[in-house]
Amino acid sequence: VRRVMFFSNTLAHIPYRYSSYFEQLTSNIYHPIFANNSGYSIYSNALMSGFSRPMYFSFDRGLIEDTLETFSYLDVDENERAELPDEILLGHYSRSMSNGVGFKPLSDSLIEGRKPLNLDEIVISKGMMKRLGGKLGAPICISYLLSQRQLSNGKIISDYKTVDVEVVGIVDEEKNCIYHNNDWTIAFFQSRLGISSFNLQITSIIYSLIDENDIDNTISNIQKNFPDYDVIDPLLDVNKSVDEVCGYITIALIAFSVIAVLISIILLSITNYLHILETRKEIALARCIGINKQQSKKFLLSYSFLMCMISFALSSIELVGVSILTSIEIANIISGDLKISLNPLALIIMFALSFTISTISSLLISRRINKFNPIEALSK
Repeated sequence: VRRVMFFSNTLAHIPYRYSSYFEQLTSNIYHPIFANNSGYSIYSNALMSGFSRPMYFSFDRGLIEDTLETFSYLDVDENERAELPDEILLGHYSRSMSNGVGFKPLSDSLIEGRKPLNLDEIVISKGMMKRLGGKLGAPICISYLLSQRQLSNGKIISDYKTVDVEVVGIVDEEKNCIYHNNDWTIAFFQSRLGISSFNLQITSIIYSLIDENDIDNTISNIQKNFPDYDVIDPLLDVNKSVDEVCGYITIALIAFSVIAVLISIILLSITNYLHILETRKEIALARCIGINKQQSKKFLLSYSFLMCMISFALSSIELVGVSILTSIEIANIISGDLKISLNPLALIIMFALSFTISTISSLLISRRINKFNPIEALSK
């Protein structure tokens, strides 16, 4: 006898078809990643995203099976301290900031191979291929933690599901990452790993932006048409906090800059004064042969300007050097391309400040030249 079953879906979720509606509302979003409770999870408040449970990757099936067999029966402390061989990589949302394996929708940036045609094929990053020592066309072993339970003796029993998929393409990316169609985070876990579809219902979707400056309009447009859902910028609170901290730092830097400018004026004035004392006879002789006070001021201004330009040149070289070193360090941290940028406005401001300091210092010390008596200077 055939029967019909009725059930109540108590899990809050987003229908899969809504993704196309979101993309129709704005052309600024693309490459959705579907998150759920038992496949791929996104925690916007903690800025973490990744596989809901530990997922292991290796080209050596024997090694990964032996390793996970060891992991399947451990004490609590041993389970937390367990280390993986170099030939195995781990993907988990807790590793999103520490070189863990992540997932991205497949784009057209393949440098070798082709796109996957089914769930038994996959594309990986160049960095992941290099770290695992695999090759194109070889099967990569994927093991996923299905469940864990703790016994009364303190031991943790872990159950894993292991499948092989063929690597058919490579993306030019140094980070550890796998690539497939947008629905891979649902279809693969359901049909290949045997995860219940009830645990794979979409709880959140994350999109990439074409124009990051238009994020406010994008969020407002979707939120207005789908008021039952929360559309957020996960970096909004972080950016506000960073802006607030930067504001305080800017105020402190302005205060230090003002003090530095005052000290520079004083030091340059002292330098000019010492220069006048050391060359007083030469100045007196120049006054005697017809050099007037106005021309003496111009000479002092030129001398101050020369000193400031030397300082400006050295400061500019230092600024460029620090910018290059900082860019290299940032590129190494994020494993990205080296991008060196220097705002020319900073050099313009430094030049204007140097000219201002030299002018003020010359005006302050010019009174000394006006009171200068060439007869007394030559007689000493």
